[in-house]
Amino acid sequence: MHKMNDSTSIDELQQYIIRLEQQLAVYRGIVNQLPVGVRVYHMEDINDDTTLRLIDANPTSEHLTGVASVGTIGRTLDETSPDLRAQGIPQLYASVVRSGSPATFEVINADDETIENAFVIHAVPLPGNCLAATFEKLFQYDQAEYSAYALNAELQQQMLDQEAELRLYKLIVERANDGISFTDATGTIVSSNPAHRALYGYGDEIIGMPIGVTVAPEGARMLGAGMQQVMQKGNWRGESVNRRKDGTTFPVEVSVFSIQDSQGAFQGMVGIARDISQRKKNEAERQQLQQHIIDAQQAAIRELSRPLLPITDEMVIMPLIGTIDSKRAIQVMETLLEGIASQHASIAIVDITGIKVVDTQVAQALIQAAHATRLLGATVILTGIQPQIAQTLVSLGINLDDIVTYGTLQAGIRQALRPKGRW
Repeated sequence: MHKMNDSTSIDELQQYIIRLEQQLAVYRGIVNQLPVGVRVYHMEDINDDTTLRLIDANPTSEHLTGVASVGTIGRTLDETSPDLRAQGIPQLYASVVRSGSPATFEVINADDETIENAFVIHAVPLPGNCLAATFEKLFQYDQAEYSAYALNAELQQQMLDQEAELRLYKLIVERANDGISFTDATGTIVSSNPAHRALYGYGDEIIGMPIGVTVAPEGARMLGAGMQQVMQKGNWRGESVNRRKDGTTFPVEVSVFSIQDSQGAFQGMVGIARDISQRKKNEAERQQLQQHIIDAQQAAIRELSRPLLPITDEMVIMPLIGTIDSKRAIQVMETLLEGIASQHASIAIVDITGIKVVDTQVAQALIQAAHATRLLGATVILTGIQPQIAQTLVSLGINLDDIVTYGTLQAGIRQALRPKGRW
């Protein structure tokens, strides 16, 4: 470069300027003749990429983009090409200016049907917060090429979506509280989540083991039947008994489904196991409590169905209601005899006012109770015999001659309270 000093004449300065203009013309001519587009931008605010302003452009850039330089020089990039911001071009240009490092990238202009053009851009930093962007067209796409490009982009997106979905499902399996394992076609465990390993007390050593190591002998039959259903229908859900590494067994709820390849060939099975020991314990306790309640209710019903009420030291009353079957007849006799014996009663009043139907079975039960009572030295008074019941007893040919009978309970009690000599 020519060095200036105070003694430099005006003629020399003028000659120097002429040489600079000649050199500038040469370089500008070179730039204008380049087969690549060149655009120069000035970033007025280093912190704001919207201030990227076009200050120069060569004719090739106009030819490649179809945008005339006249009317665009002096305007910002967002004003001349607002669609480029969606592709991140202003941001990339600003990064080149700030970092001082060149960058290379591609820009594709397309609509829903075809790609109009595609460029490779080389952005290089220039002094004064400027940059030069050189670009050239990669190639002209036709419909077939665009379809291939679109298909490739779609496949790449599908791959990304599937990878994201796979990561999600893998995380779900890893975090699941149930034991989940995958067994190949030979019955070998090839995958086991943390809950599965903890459930059976194994670590990584469970990988490669046969699935049979986790099944207790008493659960083998149930699981075998389930596996047959998996092979036939593709899935099975049921209960089994499994075994831990230390030999202890526990009940499990199992869900199993088969895995096939794209040809439908069997590849293996996925098993989901849940320890139901606590559930079984709760069910047993609930069943035991339920049985206890049933037993208590039956005891209460028995007491109500054969009540024995002491009236005096020597007299008891048993009022009967409802129907009497063979089982209840035995209970009535047992209660009556036990009460007479325990209370040393000499008179037992059996009131059948509450019994609406008397058949041979009821009549025979009453006669047997009376005979058994006499064997204990006591007397039975039968009360509450209604006219229709009396008619039934006669038609059945039941002989009650050796049993004291009264139509009402009150009459029976009055008789029982009389001295024995006045009966």
